[in-house]
Amino acid sequence: MLAKIVDDKWIYIEQITVAEESRIDKAFSVTLPNARYIDTSLGYFDGTYHKYNKFHKRLARPFLNELKRICQKHGLPLSVVDHRPPVCKIDSSLVTNDMLDGCVLEDYQVNGIKATCNEEVGTVSCVTGAGKTEMMAGTIKVYGCPTVVLCDMTTVVDQICDRLLLRKVADEIGMFYAGKRPNGQLVVIGSVQSLILPAKPEKQKSDTPEAYATKLKAFDTRRKNAYKLRKIVGKCDLLIVDECDNATSRQWKNLFKYWFNGRYRFGYTGTPYDADRPVKNMVLKEHLGSVIFEAKRQEVLNANRIIPVAYTAIAFGDEALIK
Repeated sequence: MLAKIVDDKWIYIEQITVAEESRIDKAFSVTLPNARYIDTSLGYFDGTYHKYNKFHKRLARPFLNELKRICQKHGLPLSVVDHRPPVCKIDSSLVTNDMLDGCVLEDYQVNGIKATCNEEVGTVSCVTGAGKTEMMAGTIKVYGCPTVVLCDMTTVVDQICDRLLLRKVADEIGMFYAGKRPNGQLVVIGSVQSLILPAKPEKQKSDTPEAYATKLKAFDTRRKNAYKLRKIVGKCDLLIVDECDNATSRQWKNLFKYWFNGRYRFGYTGTPYDADRPVKNMVLKEHLGSVIFEAKRQEVLNANRIIPVAYTAIAFGDEALIK
């Protein structure tokens, strides 16, 4: 089996047997819980999503590590050939405990940053309190290329921006959200909602011509901003997604399929996969790849970054009689 990489979006599978293709298709398929056949005029949907495209014989590029793991598990031969233009490999020796201003990184944080230096795509799993923003900052600093950081919640945009400035990742951080727009900065941070085209406002009976004209002007401004921001995402080399467990919606699918064309993409979250949502788990791997590093709770405890909490249940009144 030959896995050929010709761009930053797809892995094309060649020299594959029928049995191998069946195994790959099964490994990269996921079925909805309690799925049933749904008859339609165009056929039926049996509740199974197939991420391996049999017609084009391809997988999304973030599936590469998962493909290697599956082939090793089942004893399938696999050769990977990369036809993309060569790039300089990131030097992981630049990652040290004192690489960021104003803080000393824990050893597990250093290892997490090094993991992003050795991969092009992947998810970094960090428990609460592990300091994932410092790990983001380290990755951005060591790459030193046009970077976009996307957040699912606008409330954390300012927080991450302040932290990146505090660690002197860049002299200036561009922002796009709540009407703010970047202006040529190397590192840009914003909300994914800013990339969505707004719906044209409908004229209400209470709208005066002047009021409706103001609505249309605001709509046109937001639409132009969305197109500009999509171009910024399309030109960046490194994309970082905060709380990436939410990066499975249609807007995220459009981002990875149409707007982002860079080589490097990493997601950070404390809860990458949920056993109760198998389809979303597969989509997350399709967008950002498998977990390449995990900051475990015990490591964070040993570093005294979080305090263990014990709960004691106390019952009062009639509930105290329940055995």
